[in-house]
Amino acid sequence: MAQKLPAPQSGTSAKNRYSAVSDALSKGGAATVVTAGGKPVDLPPELCEVLAAAAREFAQGRGVVVYPQDTVLTAQEAASLLGVSRPTMNRILDSGRIPCDRPANHRRVKLVDVLAYKRAMATQRDTAMTELLADAATIPGDVDGFVTTRRSANPSHYPIEVNR
Repeated sequence: MAQKLPAPQSGTSAKNRYSAVSDALSKGGAATVVTAGGKPVDLPPELCEVLAAAAREFAQGRGVVVYPQDTVLTAQEAASLLGVSRPTMNRILDSGRIPCDRPANHRRVKLVDVLAYKRAMATQRDTAMTELLADAATIPGDVDGFVTTRRSANPSHYPIEVNR
């Protein structure tokens, strides 16, 4: 069953309109859009998912870039996507953690491989943080989430107040 997107009301902010579009498209199924010429066009569910995700990002004030899955990036573009320097990216590529091609003397990386690496690193980081927090909960001297340090436990380490 096709979803009818709500018409923007006068005075409604762009954020609210994007949120309304995202909510309507996120309900699943297909949606129908009406072209400028008045012709209805059914959208497949996969496209609805992409549009809903884009609308959510727009509602948060963020931009969206859509690339085909077979997009190939330079090492610099991949480094920018991961938020690392180009030399760090080259070390990642040379270690084999992300596969790459080397036509001539340049590295080329598939976007899907960079995104898979980014997801894997996020998962690894989340797991490490969860383990670290679990370990911190077992530290003796932990009071209300704060660890008693030597300085705070030993009054002789506090600065001496001089009354004049």
